[in-house]
Amino acid sequence: MVTTAVFFEKAGQAKKAAAAIKKGKKLEDLIAKAVKAGTAKGSDQSGKPVKFKEVEPEIAKTLATMKIGAVSPPVKVKLKDKPYVVIFRYDEDRYPDDAAAREKARTEVLTAKRIAAIGELVASLNRQYATLNRKVFESIDFGSKGPGVDTLLEDQRVLVELKDAEPVTVAQLADAMLDKFFHGTSKLPDEKQKKAKQEVLEALVQKRLLYGEALRRGMDKTEAYRNMLKDYELNIMFGEFVQQVVTPAMKMNDDDLRAYYKEHTGEYQSETRLRIQNLVFDKKDDAVAAHEKMKKGADMGWMRANAPGQVENRETAEPAFEDQAVPLSSLPEDVQEALAGAKAEDVRLYASKQGQYHVLYVKELIPPQQQTFEQVRSTLGPKAYYAKLNQTIEDWIRKLKQAADIKVYLSDSEKP
Repeated sequence: MVTTAVFFEKAGQAKKAAAAIKKGKKLEDLIAKAVKAGTAKGSDQSGKPVKFKEVEPEIAKTLATMKIGAVSPPVKVKLKDKPYVVIFRYDEDRYPDDAAAREKARTEVLTAKRIAAIGELVASLNRQYATLNRKVFESIDFGSKGPGVDTLLEDQRVLVELKDAEPVTVAQLADAMLDKFFHGTSKLPDEKQKKAKQEVLEALVQKRLLYGEALRRGMDKTEAYRNMLKDYELNIMFGEFVQQVVTPAMKMNDDDLRAYYKEHTGEYQSETRLRIQNLVFDKKDDAVAAHEKMKKGADMGWMRANAPGQVENRETAEPAFEDQAVPLSSLPEDVQEALAGAKAEDVRLYASKQGQYHVLYVKELIPPQQQTFEQVRSTLGPKAYYAKLNQTIEDWIRKLKQAADIKVYLSDSEKP
């Protein structure tokens, strides 16, 4: 994001500036005037992209409620232990020149637009082709006071009339509700039951409306549709073959588990573990100063006893570090980022979501260690089973190819 900011030494001056902005005064003009008079200073970050997590906590809280182009009210902050009152404008969101980030943003935007387009299409189709029998819909009760799902599964009353398609009945809605709540619906609270009833019906109707629209547009006659249908049929047939022929013949035993473990030994190693000690500060400047001293070799014990600005009770800070060896993956994601690539005796600076600043000291790094078969035996079953299933399927495919009369015809472009 990009902001334009001015820092006043006195709250009264900031209030006057805020009032002037409300009357139409330009922020840039106020900054120039205040800086020239010596009553304020500009920001060296103005006009430059800054990551949200790097912004001072007080500013971040205000930014979270603002729209692009808006000017903030006066906000009290501290810079290098000196109090200021800042006024800033939220200029724009600027994304990093990062191909992966751009692609992620592009995908998210396209997904949102596709969802919106489908929503608009479904709404239009609803208006044209669907008519809800609201009286019947509101009479249906899937809760404890209703007739019970078994009764509703026999109810053939029409719930939604659809032009050029079979209507949706109460029985069909009941069947779909059972799919969603396989433990039953009688214990659902009234509000949850009513909401679920609405959502399930909308999903049923949407599928039929989109299917009908696809037929009207002739999509069932396209090559792409025929190929998809053929693939679907082949997948169904293949699944039946695996269930009826391949799976019954498979037997798993301890030797299979050991063979799988031997082939995948490198996958069964303990995670790298870190033993971490930390100092916790309320102010960023204190944390930065302590971080620099630690990097130059200051002892952690001495720093805990003497570094100024530490919180009174380090154990209550979040996240808490208890000087125990823990896997890196068990730590919060932002802590993992701060410790990425760390080695023993490295010192890292970390700003928590709670607005505190940590100096992290990697006291010890314990590298991955090979886990024994006995340690991982309980986790091997599913992986070993599917590995053997895939191998069995490959063996079947090879046998079928050998028994089949297969001829391959090359096109002119593929001939040597």
